[in-house]
Amino acid sequence: MILMIIAKKIKGRILVTLILAFIPYYITAQNNPYKIKDDLYEYFIKSQQSVKEKKVLAMTDTLFSRAKKEKDSKAQCLALSLKGDYYYFNNDLENLKIWKERLGNFARKTPYTQYVFGIWGRLINYYINKNMVDEALKETQLYQQEALKLNDAYGIGSSFSRLGNLYIMNNSSRLALNEFFKGVDYFQKNGKQQELYNIYGNIANAYNMVSDYVNSAKYWEKALETSPGIPSDKGKYYVNLAYNYFKIGDTEKALKYINMLDEWKKKYGLFGSDKNNYYRLYILYMEHLKQYDKALLYCDSLKDQMTLFYKSSLYYQMGEYKKAFDIRNEYLNNKAIKDAEKGNEAVAKYSVLFENEKIKNEKNLLEIKNNRLVIEQLEAKEYLLASEKDKNNLLLVNTKLELSNKSLDLRRQKAETERQKANMKQIVERHNLEKQKSKNKSIITISIIIFLLVVTISLLALIRTRYLASKRLKKEIQEVKIARNEAEMARNEAEKARNEAIAANNVKTLFLQNMSHEIRTPLNAIVGFSDVITDSSYTLSDNEKKEFVKLIHTNNRLLINLINDILDISRLESGAYELNMEDADANTICSQTIKSVKDRVQAGVELIFVPYPQTIWLHTDVTRISQLLINLLTNACKYTEKGSVTLAVERKDQMVLFSVTDTGCGIAPENAERIFDRFEKLGSFKQGTGLGLNICRIIARLLHGDVKLDTNYSGGSRFLFTLPA
Repeated sequence: MILMIIAKKIKGRILVTLILAFIPYYITAQNNPYKIKDDLYEYFIKSQQSVKEKKVLAMTDTLFSRAKKEKDSKAQCLALSLKGDYYYFNNDLENLKIWKERLGNFARKTPYTQYVFGIWGRLINYYINKNMVDEALKETQLYQQEALKLNDAYGIGSSFSRLGNLYIMNNSSRLALNEFFKGVDYFQKNGKQQELYNIYGNIANAYNMVSDYVNSAKYWEKALETSPGIPSDKGKYYVNLAYNYFKIGDTEKALKYINMLDEWKKKYGLFGSDKNNYYRLYILYMEHLKQYDKALLYCDSLKDQMTLFYKSSLYYQMGEYKKAFDIRNEYLNNKAIKDAEKGNEAVAKYSVLFENEKIKNEKNLLEIKNNRLVIEQLEAKEYLLASEKDKNNLLLVNTKLELSNKSLDLRRQKAETERQKANMKQIVERHNLEKQKSKNKSIITISIIIFLLVVTISLLALIRTRYLASKRLKKEIQEVKIARNEAEMARNEAEKARNEAIAANNVKTLFLQNMSHEIRTPLNAIVGFSDVITDSSYTLSDNEKKEFVKLIHTNNRLLINLINDILDISRLESGAYELNMEDADANTICSQTIKSVKDRVQAGVELIFVPYPQTIWLHTDVTRISQLLINLLTNACKYTEKGSVTLAVERKDQMVLFSVTDTGCGIAPENAERIFDRFEKLGSFKQGTGLGLNICRIIARLLHGDVKLDTNYSGGSRFLFTLPA
């Protein structure tokens, strides 16, 4: 009506026609649970029906492109989420991780940050289904941290479900229910009732685990009532409701939901755990109809160890007791059950970790409350001081009023006295009238002076009292602030000292562990082979003796290198080491270094030196440069079983670049800095202390240079040592 009036006023029949043409679109647009464009929603539902088929990948790309053209970012999020569902149902872990990151990066830039957690939840469920407890726990913790960081109500509320599902893995239904109900409470308090249907389903599953089918059916009903009304999602509710009502014994309601399920299944399909639940339902249904042969066929469709459990029960009812007994024994000895029990033990361990983490959080909250209580006490003290100040001000006003009243009384009394004296003087001596007037003036003047003096003294006393009170208040406030700062500093210093003590203890422990192992290994070899050579009971050939002597020599050298490494680190880090600077040619240093490591190259590996075509003069500590290069070449020889190890030197601007390149197993880029840490060994079965690269970096920086891993090289490993020319 309003549009017609506007159109009439502007006398534009064309405008009226256009407006009326577009009214149906705006009335029907976004008439779906996701509130996206209706044509996009129809295509989304069509794609969802093919979620387990490979063609859905192309369909989701089409949906994403169409949504992009129509500027519907929510539909784009749904398209990316559907692609993640395909990889989830097809057990493609690597692509599931990739699309979890892609969807997260895209959704963070939109108003629909809840989709950051869509595929993420699938990834956690994947780990749970595969009994990968460590991975599930790690992803759940990251999921919760991201939800808090984004302050996303869906993510925060759903994190309770994720944690509850971990407890479900451990068969800890009580703890799981506790987390699920926290999620319900959070969603209700934050006005997210539309998200309750998933968490109600989790609560129903938890009750089902403890055979509380009444409460399970109750919460499946709630899940169905609060679900967003997407037709393709209804199947799992019908399956579980029919199953629970069969268990309760309410056959009428069970058959009602079976009929609804049959109608629904003509259009849509069931996947994963919902499909297994469907087979369990029909086993119960066929058992109810006493059609045991059909029930056994559904047993064969189950994908878990419960197949044997149901078959045993069915054969028992059919009177085939021996077969039922044999299948029950097979079920009890089934490896999958034992594996599940092991998984439960692992989750139990992490359940304890969760409880410990909660206790720590509660302890931190208690400390915060105590600190707040101290602050509140200080604020109360400040308030009392302010109240005391107000009280003093009120006393000052009252004193002023009393002084004013006394002054008025004094004046009145003086006036009455003067009047009486004047009357007496007037009667007795009129001739003394002038003299008496003069005397009266003197008395009045003196009285005024006395009054003013009293008032002045009173005011000064009052001012001094206020000044002292103010000064005392400031002093107490300052003392409170100083005490608070000192307490905070003491707490920080104590925490710092504690952390330093823990770090020092860890370093000491690590040092002792490494040294104990590394020293014992060559010593055992030396002692063992020495005993064999010197023991006359052993008859050894000359070749065997030479081989044992060679092994003793090798382990002796390893032991000397280990002790030298420890001494080098101690001397270099103490600050007492003095550099022996001299002029030397870089090519000569490299040539001598190559010769010293020739015997460490493995068979079939070529040791190469590529010199610089010109002389490169350095003023440096030659011994330390040689030590650094020998460490790098020794590492390269140790990890290179075929190919080559190459030492090269060149000059670039004002820097000299030494490089050690090998064709060995290589080092991942993420470990580029980690390998320079003390006692760090990527190959735990290789000999060595993990000190060599740490010493290299100390020497390089002592000579004002640096050493690092070239992360762009992929043919093995390449270390670069730069030094000022």
